[in-house]
Amino acid sequence: MPDRARIIRERNSAKWDDLVRDVLNRGAFGVEHDYFGITSNERADKVRRCIRTAGGHLGVGRKVYWKDCPAPGKCANGGPDCKFHVYYTIYNLDEARDYKAKQGSGTR
Repeated sequence: MPDRARIIRERNSAKWDDLVRDVLNRGAFGVEHDYFGITSNERADKVRRCIRTAGGHLGVGRKVYWKDCPAPGKCANGGPDCKFHVYYTIYNLDEARDYKAKQGSGTR
């Protein structure tokens, strides 16, 4: 019997891979993108985790975070129910590793 419990995670939908793959196909590395129209912070966090997982599966560096909608109730893109946006940036994995290594050593 194993000494640790195995955590089984929910399978990621292919749509998140498609979202990241679209950035790759357009060559839009290093550009911040916005996923909007999210109505709860739980959903915003789930979207954040799904994009991070998809990026990991596709072998790219990624920065993903969520925050409050800049214009709740009046969001032009997300509609009247939009409360949160997820912002994500995709990076070449080698460049991301180099950046983090430099950041850790104190040189920029």
